[in-house]
Amino acid sequence: MLGSFGLPPWLIAAAHTNGPAVWGLAPDAPGSGLGALGFALRHLIGVARPAGGSGALPAALAACARQHGAQLITGARVAGVQIRDGRVRGVRLADGRSVRAPTVVTATDPRTVLVDWLDGVPAAARLRVRWAAVPAADGYESKLDAVSSALPGLRALERLPVDVLPADTRHVPTVLVSPTPAEQVSAAAARHAGRVSDPPMLLLNVPSVLDPTLRPTPDTHLLSLEVLWTPYQVAGGWDDQSRPWSWLRRLASLGDPGLLAAVRDWRVMTPPDYEREFTMARGYAPSFPGGAVAALLGRQRELSRYRTPVAGLYLTGAGTFPGAGVWGASGRNTAAVILARRPDRLTW
Repeated sequence: MLGSFGLPPWLIAAAHTNGPAVWGLAPDAPGSGLGALGFALRHLIGVARPAGGSGALPAALAACARQHGAQLITGARVAGVQIRDGRVRGVRLADGRSVRAPTVVTATDPRTVLVDWLDGVPAAARLRVRWAAVPAADGYESKLDAVSSALPGLRALERLPVDVLPADTRHVPTVLVSPTPAEQVSAAAARHAGRVSDPPMLLLNVPSVLDPTLRPTPDTHLLSLEVLWTPYQVAGGWDDQSRPWSWLRRLASLGDPGLLAAVRDWRVMTPPDYEREFTMARGYAPSFPGGAVAALLGRQRELSRYRTPVAGLYLTGAGTFPGAGVWGASGRNTAAVILARRPDRLTW
């Protein structure tokens, strides 16, 4: 299917393995072949980005909510869901306050909701036992952001014929830099042993190519590397800055060696950083663990049907179908379920 586009073998391999990799899986993981469908769909639908960056989407949603009379509370950590007589009554905040509501929609890690926030709730006892039996996952991705006065060039792209990749599309917002499938299998195993993959798998993002408003200054671009299979714990810890800098060196070795000198400033976010700054346990970013077939068959129904055994309590976000991405698909699906069923008539 992908071969019909005239792509070289290395790019076909990348298409088949990118999906499992962004889920933290090796390309030989059972059922992960459906990840290749994402590439086929992008040829038909395409992938959009919010003008002004990903943060523009939640900002627009917040403005819409306020316009319709919603009150937004930020900077307050939720500590639990309040339930009485099998029905949700609101949420309890870590500072002791309570927010009353007949309907609660959670977009956090489903395991946190079902294991930590519903302890002692009879209606969800069996569900909690099932989720508690699954070990908490570790983060597996790091991100390096940089301000660069030059666009990164890749020799592999420059060698492609113009009828396959026109010259004006050599710089795009996201490029996948993938090891071979065999190297990816080894990298996935190395992560479980506390080692960073070598060579790394990189998602090279230059969003300012598509959206000039994201350029830090008129003569610089915003560049970021998403680095997969980077474990939560590594030998010697993450304080050694030479490791993330090596990812930039690796990128430069694949194209323009002058890229390193063009980097004006940079920072890195590792799994421990995500845990510390975004309260993501062990740096793990939840994503729907199944595929389209799992959702269709209703495996882990709470993740694809969005309802819980507690009346009025719903799940949404990246941990539910169809998974991660700043696109609002899970939220739209959950809203449709809520609007179609009154809370006092919910069944499980």
